[in-house]
Amino acid sequence: AYLGSGSYLRITSQLDGYQQVIDARELARWRNTSAYFNGDALLLEFFVAREDQDVFLQMDEIIVGEWAGDPKFLSQCGPTDDRIQSSEPWSGRIMPIGCTGWIVADGKYITAGHCISSNAQVLQFNVPPSTPGGTTQNPPPEDQYPIIQSSFVGTGSGVGNDWGVFDCNPNGITGDLPIEAQGGGFVLVQDLNPDSIRITGYGVDTGVDNQTLQTHVGPNANSSGNTMRYVTDTEGGK
Repeated sequence: AYLGSGSYLRITSQLDGYQQVIDARELARWRNTSAYFNGDALLLEFFVAREDQDVFLQMDEIIVGEWAGDPKFLSQCGPTDDRIQSSEPWSGRIMPIGCTGWIVADGKYITAGHCISSNAQVLQFNVPPSTPGGTTQNPPPEDQYPIIQSSFVGTGSGVGNDWGVFDCNPNGITGDLPIEAQGGGFVLVQDLNPDSIRITGYGVDTGVDNQTLQTHVGPNANSSGNTMRYVTDTEGGK
């Protein structure tokens, strides 16, 4: 693509009307991709500014995501899944891999180290319910932020050494960073001895709850060193 100084692409979901405008600056921030949209049809409009010369846009591929089937329960504690829906504002969903990313008070974003890869492209907040069949749905482009992949720091070396830190670009519609739009972030402290441990994130599930924000709190189970041990229900993606 070459969009000159004033030309732009406008993408509109035919399902809900969510819309994103991508000019040359936004195209660079999004690494030649876009936000994620809902539904099975998009309207793409290419606007060429009068002063621009030799502008062009070539579409390489459209990525279509479908729910693949029943989730693989990886870390549920006990016979029942006791997670409940959460409206906690500082927890985001990393797409397309479905991991959780948390805002911390210094404006950085943290996740599991094994989630850091070239597939970690977009950090979403205020995520809506999935479809009854479990297909993930996306928030408006105003709540989606392109991840700066060159900022990745961390390691995915297993229990006790699985952490990641990254940055995001501002949202091209609002101009805000996630910490501004979501009103703050978590304060990190080192504490191996809380009575209970709450975990909030976008773990897999069935139906409308799949990869939406859920939370559960359970007792501490003798955490030590670099490892937190708990009896708290989670699933893959959290």
